[in-house]
Amino acid sequence: QLKLINNQIWQVARNVRQWLELENKNDFNQLRQAVENKGVMVFVTNGYKGKWQIDKQNPVRGFSLYYDSLPIIVIKKQSSKGAQAFTLMHELAHLLLHKKSMIDEAEDFFIYQGNEKEANEFAGNILVPNNFLSQINSDELITLDVEEYDNYLKSFKKQWCVSGQVILIRLLRSG
Repeated sequence: QLKLINNQIWQVARNVRQWLELENKNDFNQLRQAVENKGVMVFVTNGYKGKWQIDKQNPVRGFSLYYDSLPIIVIKKQSSKGAQAFTLMHELAHLLLHKKSMIDEAEDFFIYQGNEKEANEFAGNILVPNNFLSQINSDELITLDVEEYDNYLKSFKKQWCVSGQVILIRLLRSG
C-alpha cells in the first residue's frame, strides 16, 4: 500500500507514472497495457455481446477487485477514451492506495472527500502530471471565453487522453 505523506498525491502519482513507464503521450490502449504489464487484469465491457456486460443504464463506470496475486479492474465502455482512461487510473488508485475492492458509479468521480477524492486526484495527476501543465499557456487560456476552452485544449486532450475538465481541474489545483 502506498502511503500519502502530507496528502501529496502528486508525488505518489509521479512515482506510479514512472513505475508504469508511461511516456509523455498517452492513449487508452497504452495505459491499459502499462497497467496489465504490472500484473493487473483490465477488462472493458460493453464493447462485446454477452450477459456479463454492465448494463448501459447502470450508473457503474467501473470497479476494482483487490487480490494480492491478480487484482482486477473492470471498466464500462464509455463515450470517450479519455473517460475510460480516467476510470482506469481511478480504479488503479483504489488498488494501490487503498488496497480495496471498490465499485464506482458516475457520481463517485465528482466526490471531493475520502477515498474517492484521493482516487480522483491520483487519476488526474497520473494522466496530467505537473510537467504536462507547463505546456499550456495559462495566460492565453484565461483571456478566452469559457466556450473556447475546449477547442483551445483540443490537442492536449488528444495527446494526454483526457477531457478538458481534467486539464482545467489540474490547472486550478496546481495554482
